[in-house]
Amino acid sequence: MRWNPDYPVSLLPEKIKKKFVETAGFLRDDLNNSYLEVILVPAPVRMHEGHKIRIVVNQNSKWYSDIYHSWDTDHFKRHRVIEALERIISQEDGRKIYRRMKRRIVNGPYTYDALFRGIIFDILTEGFEEYGIKEDRIAVRFFNGKKVRLPDELKDIPF
Repeated sequence: MRWNPDYPVSLLPEKIKKKFVETAGFLRDDLNNSYLEVILVPAPVRMHEGHKIRIVVNQNSKWYSDIYHSWDTDHFKRHRVIEALERIISQEDGRKIYRRMKRRIVNGPYTYDALFRGIIFDILTEGFEEYGIKEDRIAVRFFNGKKVRLPDELKDIPF
């Protein structure tokens, strides 16, 4: 069996596991330091007494905003992202499970863990241009420079 992001990092060799943990820590720290903050300030042209406008003083990281806006539901939650990254860091992340409900496959537990293992995999094997991070040679060599394949039992899942 080849590893893929649906599986926990604990199944990876120690060197690769360490790279996943370090990258998860980087993403968690970046997310904790970059958050949307909006304040009210007096309007430059007052239309009425107490007129104020909103000003952005701090923004989410671009990578987080991109993921947030690409998510197909409004259930993408920041605290779940941080919890998933914490589980990866502590190597307590779980295997993504798919559930069958009314003739369709839906996401089960550890969806965020799998999502961020996939993102970390991409960062390690392709780099992170936004932050000037190049791909990691050890990870590229380990994964043979190829995308990991889904295990056979998941190939028939339509997504």
